This record gives sequence, C-alpha cells and structure tokens, in this order.
Amino acid sequence: MRSTRITALGIVVFLFLQVLSSCLRIDLRCKPRYDINEDSVFFSKMPPRTENGANIVAFEVDGVPYVFPKEGMRGSLFLPPPWSCKMETVTQNDTIRNQFEWYANRLCKKYKYNRELSYIEFNLYKENLDKNTFEQKGELGLVSWHTEAEGVTFEITKHDHFRGIICGRFSGVLKVKAKKGTVETKRIENGFFDLTYE
Repeated sequence: MRSTRITALGIVVFLFLQVLSSCLRIDLRCKPRYDINEDSVFFSKMPPRTENGANIVAFEVDGVPYVFPKEGMRGSLFLPPPWSCKMETVTQNDTIRNQFEWYANRLCKKYKYNRELSYIEFNLYKENLDKNTFEQKGELGLVSWHTEAEGVTFEITKHDHFRGIICGRFSGVLKVKAKKGTVETKRIENGFFDLTYE
C-alpha cells in the first residue's frame, strides 16, 4: 500500500515538474492559440481580408506576408501590453482632430530583435468622422523600419465610430538608415487592417 502511494506521489511530482518546465520555456507569457511566426497559415500566405472588427493587421514586406492578429499576441510581465488600438481627441491651434493609433509589441524571430514594435498612426479630421470611406495620410513602422512622416496613404474602407471599428488598405515604402549613411528600403504591399478601437 505504501509503495502505491509513493508511486502515485512520484507521478504527481513528475507531472507538476513537466507543467512547470513548459511554463518556464514560454518565459511566463500566455500561450497563444497559434505562434504567429511559425504557423504556416499565417506565414506562408496572406489571410483573407475582413471588415468585421476581427482585430488583424496584415501586409507583405517585399512579397513576404507579415501578419498581426490580436488573438495570437503574447502577453508578458516584462514588456508593454502586446496590443493597443485607440482613438484620442486632440485639440491643437483651435483645430479638433482624432488621432488613431495601433501598436503591436511582440517578441520577434523574423527580424532577430528581442522585441518588435509595429505601429500605424494617422489623424482623422472632423470632416471625415461621419464618412464611411476616405483616404488619409499616416505613418507605418515595423521594428526599426518606418515610413517618413505622413508617408503612407491609408484608404479607409469602413469606419463605424459608434461601434469603434475601422478598416482599410495601405501600401508604401519602409526605410532604415544603414551603414555609412546609406538608406535601405522595403516595399509594403497589399496591406490591410480590420480593427476595433477604444
């Protein structure tokens, strides 16, 4: 009887150590439903474009799909929140505008950085707030790669400010300063976003 108890206790301790080691391997991050950088569906081809508040940003960098679904973002105790999407009202020189900001913060395998901050920023002026479709200049960033100020045209194809949903398409050129003062570029194509904001 005592031998059975010791065996059962040994099995419980073994299973506990297995669970603990798997937690340590993911560095206290929440395990996502899929790994963005390894899942073949989201790395070998672009996902289908949606306009229903799916919380996804996707684009091709020099023809290679690069996808940010909120569902797959890893939270961490040591990094800023992995996903932020908000619209803030800003008053400047008696002009009222809404500033749209999407930020994604995740560990990066593709570009070999410890963390990867990607963002979209653009302004919505009063005359566009009630429009469902319009174009707006803005900025896009991917780690140290970024567009020039107001260097990307975002085509807003759906804006429901009552439900906080904004969707659209974009393309442009990312730049980074390289060695000896040169500038390297990457082409962004087939970009789309389907986001809910606060």
